[in-house]
Amino acid sequence: MLYLEVRCIMLTKGAGVQGLQNGSVSCIGVPAAVPSGIRAVLGENLTAAMLDLEVASSNDQTFTHSDIRRTARTLMQMLPGTDFICSGYSASPNYDNMFAGSNWDVDDYDDWNIIQRDLMVDGGLRPVSEEAVIAIRHKAGKAYRLCLRN
Repeated sequence: MLYLEVRCIMLTKGAGVQGLQNGSVSCIGVPAAVPSGIRAVLGENLTAAMLDLEVASSNDQTFTHSDIRRTARTLMQMLPGTDFICSGYSASPNYDNMFAGSNWDVDDYDDWNIIQRDLMVDGGLRPVSEEAVIAIRHKAGKAYRLCLRN
């Protein structure tokens, strides 16, 4: 599983892509169900970071009801230097969500904020200033212009 994922990541890098959403986004149940599956997901994200790709490690969809397993997986995602730990949080608690649910939801905000504070990572719950957003959008616009010229 990891071998095939790494080949896809390398192909993506070779094609000139700047970053990717990685980590078994909507299919996390598959690697979570097999031995070393979560470790393979970590390897994917580490590979993407080592290839200097921006990495959205997609800890979004729930894969277990175990708080310990959810936290362990997410903490390990921070080690390779992922750029984007979660793309969203469910506004409804998982026990009340008839869809797949999120790995993190409203019941976890207090814990998630403490994890961010203690490990000094940005998990997406901190507000961003308007100036910072404008600066990032300006940088992205310049990068896009360069791509269009080439």
